[in-house]
This record gives sequence, C-alpha cells and structure tokens, in this order.
Amino acid sequence: MAAGKIAKGIALVNAGLALISFLYISSLGSSSVPVLVYGFLAPAVPIASAWIGLKLAPSPLSQGLLATGLGIGLVIFAATFAAVITSTEPLAPLLFILVALWQAAGMAVLLLAVWIAGRSRAQESE
Repeated sequence: MAAGKIAKGIALVNAGLALISFLYISSLGSSSVPVLVYGFLAPAVPIASAWIGLKLAPSPLSQGLLATGLGIGLVIFAATFAAVITSTEPLAPLLFILVALWQAAGMAVLLLAVWIAGRSRAQESE
C-alpha cells in the first residue's frame, strides 16, 4: 500500500506544478481558450490517472508500476517547467500545452500497463 500513497503524492505534486504553470501563463497576459482548457485539464490528468490506476492496481507490483510511471511524468513536467521559466522565447509557454497533451497520452498507456499487470497478477493467484 506504500506505493499507492507514493502515487497519490506524486499526482498531487504534478497537479500543483500544473496549476503553477497555468498561473505563470496567465500572468503573461494570455487568456485564450487553449490556455483556459489547459488550466482545467492539466491538473486533472495526473490526479485522474492516480485515482483510476489505484482502482485498477490490486497488487503491489502494479501499484509500483503506477507510482513509477507517475514519477516519470512528474520529472518530465518539472524539467519542462524549469525550461520554460528560464527561457526568453516568447512562445515557450506553449510547451506546457504540448507536454500536457503528451502526458495525457502517456498516462493512458500507463493505465493500460497497470491494468494488464494487475490482471496477470490476479490470474496467477487463482
């Protein structure tokens, strides 16, 4: 169950970083529709992935896989955050939107892997 708590913590940190990035983009004066959609969806992706993943992950192995995948997503998002904050390029904040879209796709693949790992583990125990 420790991996489940770690996954929840990682998802909350990732969502917090997404909210901070949204506030950063908003402070630049951008209030277009994609930015507003990003502000609502970017924090929801890691939290929803952790919640769904923990429902699909009955075994410690699959929960560890979930925590690892969420951790990799957090590292990628944090690196993007650091790159955008230090960049002087005016279009750099668009990278947040691109990374959030790729992160959503990656989380879908992660949930599929967690489901398969949890299913195979459940079949082995029968």
